[in-house]
Amino acid sequence: MLRNVGFALLLAALPLSLAATGCIVECQDQDGATVCSAENAVRFEAAAIEDSVAYTAGSNLTVRGPNGSIDVVAGSGSNVEISVTPFILDKGDNEDNAREHMEKNLSVSLEDQGGNIVVTVSRADGSSGALGGDLVVRVPAAFDGSFSLDQGNGSVSVDLGGTSATATRVVNDGAGSISGSGARGRLEVVASTGDVTVDVDAWAPAGAADGRVFTDNGDITFTVPADVDGSMSLLGDALTESGVPDTWAAAGEGNAKSYTMGAGEGGFVDVTSDFGDVALVVQ
Repeated sequence: MLRNVGFALLLAALPLSLAATGCIVECQDQDGATVCSAENAVRFEAAAIEDSVAYTAGSNLTVRGPNGSIDVVAGSGSNVEISVTPFILDKGDNEDNAREHMEKNLSVSLEDQGGNIVVTVSRADGSSGALGGDLVVRVPAAFDGSFSLDQGNGSVSVDLGGTSATATRVVNDGAGSISGSGARGRLEVVASTGDVTVDVDAWAPAGAADGRVFTDNGDITFTVPADVDGSMSLLGDALTESGVPDTWAAAGEGNAKSYTMGAGEGGFVDVTSDFGDVALVVQ
């Protein structure tokens, strides 16, 4: 179902200093000189939009958001459920325009495309970059497909614990951290700017494509079970390790190491931070 954001009541107008940081800057040409003024931005929110669709065994799940937090959590039933809280940052005296901008330019869609359930929060072309939606996705325990998430800007938290997901893909193209627990199957967890935390439940099997956990600027904490079977490499400004079994075959030293775990027949994962530290935790 595709819908534009319509709402009867603007729920919140909070000073940005209470919810985030930023300001509205306006510049004018005065006698040949550029003069700028700034004021604290205000976060306006609309009523949450909620929807659900029945989950069919074997279906994949794809989540897309342009701006705002995304939280993927365990659901209590057999449906994929979503809740989206639209918001925009604007000047405090611009509430009417903020209301109109959210109504016209933010859309929410939840569709079963036959084997792939797709959740999309999107902005119209030319809309404000301060427009977005905080998204909560509830995933049923029966989920047994491939999980994929694309975030434009904002923090991401994904918990696939209790499911039988076959692959875990989370890509954040903007600023914001990624926190993932219950990760299963082939991993692709990539952040542009922000810390990354990944807790693995099930390693990728033999024959799976190579996986990676990466951030361009931030720290990585990578937690894996002691009985995994496969291989990995780790690289960061500094590398710390805890709980590594003596049976794992190690190569390298310092901030760059690799491991073969068990028989080494499972998948491979590259764990790299370009500008940040990497911590490996084995439990």
